[in-house]
Amino acid sequence: LSLASSDPFANNNGRAQEPSTSTLLGKRPHAGHSKHGGVPSQMGTHVVAAGSDFCDSSHTVDMTPEERSAYVRSLQTLSFPGDEPVAHFLEDLLTIAPMPASWTAVWDWHGRPYFASSATWSASWQHPMQDLLDQLAYVCRSCLPCSHADRRDWLASVWSEWAENARNELSSWRCIPQDGGPSYYYNLETGKTSWQNPADWVLAELRFKCTAVGWLVN
Repeated sequence: LSLASSDPFANNNGRAQEPSTSTLLGKRPHAGHSKHGGVPSQMGTHVVAAGSDFCDSSHTVDMTPEERSAYVRSLQTLSFPGDEPVAHFLEDLLTIAPMPASWTAVWDWHGRPYFASSATWSASWQHPMQDLLDQLAYVCRSCLPCSHADRRDWLASVWSEWAENARNELSSWRCIPQDGGPSYYYNLETGKTSWQNPADWVLAELRFKCTAVGWLVN
């Protein structure tokens, strides 16, 4: 696995470069969604675990700035006043946050967005990648008080850990060919199988983190 193209600290004399969203994530149309639909009778708080559903970096949520602001400020992980910079950071991240392929955004009769999965028939008020957004919010909050040099050094160590975790995740998967059928992927550690190449969702999440780190450093 080569992660150099996703490294915000690579080939720039030690200074983080802001990754190009168009280069890393592409400009393909996001999956469609329906506005102002009904809300399922049982709304869950399910958040997708990394790799449990194919994460497509071109599949994002088309929310207005007002909807993004309202969503972020509804999160119980933020405190106001005080977390306004973190909130603005998350609002920007929502414009590029990758969505698992089976998930889409739907709007209720009051215009409030929620998220539904066609694979599990579950729904949630939270973005399916909210755990990842919470992690990036913590990173943002932690580095804001730091000087630029200290921030860069700390984020470089965070990025190194993320990249190593991605390598370890991919190293546990094997491609299993089938006679007369498509290959599938098997995880040696967990026993899970997938028709989708694990590199697709692992790298989609890593590129998303790469963009976030670039924004924070610069």
